[in-house]
Amino acid sequence: MTESAPPNTPQRVLLVRRSALGDVIVGLPAAVALRRAWPHAHIAWLVEDRFADVVRGHPCLDEVVVIRRYSARRVGDWVREAKRVGRELRERNFDLAIDLQGRAKSALMCYLSGAPRRVGFVNEFRGLPGMHMINEVVPLEANTPAVERTLVMLRYLGVDPEPVEFGYPLQGQAQSWAKGFLEACGLGRTPLVAMVLGASRANKCWPPEHFAVLINQLRAEGLAEPLLIGGHAEAERAELVQELCEERCVSAVGRTDLPQLAALLARARAIVAGDTGAIHMGVALGRPVVGLYGPTSPVLTGPWGPDAVVLWNNPPCGPCVRRPTCRDYHCMREIAPERVKAAIRELLRRKP
Repeated sequence: MTESAPPNTPQRVLLVRRSALGDVIVGLPAAVALRRAWPHAHIAWLVEDRFADVVRGHPCLDEVVVIRRYSARRVGDWVREAKRVGRELRERNFDLAIDLQGRAKSALMCYLSGAPRRVGFVNEFRGLPGMHMINEVVPLEANTPAVERTLVMLRYLGVDPEPVEFGYPLQGQAQSWAKGFLEACGLGRTPLVAMVLGASRANKCWPPEHFAVLINQLRAEGLAEPLLIGGHAEAERAELVQELCEERCVSAVGRTDLPQLAALLARARAIVAGDTGAIHMGVALGRPVVGLYGPTSPVLTGPWGPDAVVLWNNPPCGPCVRRPTCRDYHCMREIAPERVKAAIRELLRRKP
């Protein structure tokens, strides 16, 4: 006989966190905690198509609803897509929609779902249209860190977030690819430090020459071998790092999709990255990470957990994400390779 769910427990739950990579990842503990608390519920996640692989196959989700992303110039396409997804959501008869994003678009998706209970953060709309689309607001203090925001939502819902687990879904095919890729490069049994070269904006990137110095130092001390990570946009940066290194290193830049990226990061002993989604992916995979922060505050977007070290000089001219106040991005340049090496050494000592 199947055990019945407790009274007043939501039966059909929609989690909305559309984008971006890091934002979707830091919301994953919600899926795990809700599944522990409501084991009989049907739990779905709404996400943009470009980040669907982050949640697709997650063991705590029953369903992933995908919405296509359109540029702001294609308003008509976006409206048609919103209507299509709205119809699809209403067919599922959700009784609870949870806005983990806190933006007008995510609130709209909660509203279009038809769920009678729509929960979101109170101070995230900043006067934007859409406030009425959420009918139950959660107070949130200013400067709440990214993962902690998810935990605040869970506690409001009466769900215990502890232990905080991500349950990041590694795909078997991608793991096989990563194993074969590293073996073909002669790194099948070599301790790796993944070096994530890029970020969403140039002023958040650590200089290529600093990466090269760090790589030379790691090799000289026998700590680990580097593995360059990045998208197609980082191709030139990767080539410059290669030119500056004393020996050429293995590069996966421009060669991975999201599942393959996750599979490679899962095999690294440590990950070095700036303010980018890959650093949160590393945390979700249980890897030690070193975060390099300059124009953005790690208080808000920094990596979470005991195996994360953040290097940040808290420049007086920051934050300046969209409008840099200098041309040489000195706040990133001032993070010396020696400091990063020391952080890596400490993490490897802590978690051999």
